[in-house]
Amino acid sequence: IYEQRLGYINKRFLILQTLFNRQLLSLSSKHHTTIAIQTDDEQYIDLSLLERELKTVSTERDLLAHKLDQEYEQSKLRLEQSEQKYKQDFVVSNEKLSMMQLILEENSNKIHSYEIILNEKEKQLKDLTEKWVHEQQKQSENIDSLK
Repeated sequence: IYEQRLGYINKRFLILQTLFNRQLLSLSSKHHTTIAIQTDDEQYIDLSLLERELKTVSTERDLLAHKLDQEYEQSKLRLEQSEQKYKQDFVVSNEKLSMMQLILEENSNKIHSYEIILNEKEKQLKDLTEKWVHEQQKQSENIDSLK
């Protein structure tokens, strides 16, 4: 909105400045005449009225330009803050990811270790089962031989 308004004011300023400069050139320094100037928007009866309007438009243009500069600086600051927050969030996310990868690796190692222990225990259980079966057979044979 400010940019559209500033564009309109700049256009009007150029028209008024051109008219003002033309009138200054056409005036004689010895006498003051009343001049009628017609523009697209308004009619200016004399040079002082045109000069006041030119100053008003110039001031409004400067104010709008200042507002645009302020908005630009605020937007720039918000963008920098957003970028900083994004960078911080990115660093935190990377740290979390690194921690998760370490935990995953640690858990994978634990699982591998448990699998090895489980295999050893299964082997021990199998050996014990075989011994027990063998002992049972011996006892059975001994009982049979005692009969």
